[in-house]
Amino acid sequence: GDKSPHRSAMDTKRNSTLPTLDIQFSNPQVQLHSNSTGGSIVLAAESAHIEGRKFSHFIISNSRSSADKVTPSDLLRKTEQTYSISNMEAYSTSVDVDIVGLPWLQTQDDSADPSVSGLEEHFVIGSCETNTVTGREDHLPPKKSAIFPNHLKHHEPLPFLQSGLLSKILEKFTCQSQQLFHREPVHYSKDDLSRFIQLGLIVEDRGTDIVDGINLSIDTLSFNLNSYQYRTTLDVIRNVLLVPPQQHVRNQRIELNEEDDEPRTPVFTQHVDMSSSTA
Repeated sequence: GDKSPHRSAMDTKRNSTLPTLDIQFSNPQVQLHSNSTGGSIVLAAESAHIEGRKFSHFIISNSRSSADKVTPSDLLRKTEQTYSISNMEAYSTSVDVDIVGLPWLQTQDDSADPSVSGLEEHFVIGSCETNTVTGREDHLPPKKSAIFPNHLKHHEPLPFLQSGLLSKILEKFTCQSQQLFHREPVHYSKDDLSRFIQLGLIVEDRGTDIVDGINLSIDTLSFNLNSYQYRTTLDVIRNVLLVPPQQHVRNQRIELNEEDDEPRTPVFTQHVDMSSSTA
């Protein structure tokens, strides 16, 4: 391939990005309830990371336009979203135990143990992990480290403790997703876009298709279910995870002007029911 300095500079220009979002979660838990069986599923992960980036240069979407004849309507903004979940596992409430309230997993307090690695070790998922199904070591993709100041060390992700109220039904797994989108830069005015063009913040994507893409990498899922847990898990997947929120029909309300009885501008109200069996 062409490895000239000009080619390298163009690749650097095309791939340079700016951060827009960076969220770290430590030991998140979500509890999903099954109305048909009365059971619940607890999804728990040691850590999760959401990162958003936008490419610093706009892409010329019109293949007939050259770099010196670009208009604001020819530009697209390319963005990237990455999601990663480390050591996710699932638990089911036990039918043999009377539970008051919502049971949650507790974390192991390793703050006094010098052998426990720091936050960067917990968030990095680029190490080897033994697959419980195949018995081989899976090389997971690397991930950026996060560094918190000392007064926030209590937010470090920790291993979960086993609970007598919950039974493990899904072994630990890790997944990552990368999403690339190309959208019209509607957040900028035409004057802004014209100024970006003058500053050279554009790049041609000759020879490549401008399409959105989603990549998903996930470990093998290893379930261990009895009949009750199977019914509960299936009901939660069907009737909670895969069911979109109920959206009511938009209602139109016309108010009359008291002076001339002429209808005012219609007032539209929309109510969206976001309720679901999620704790």
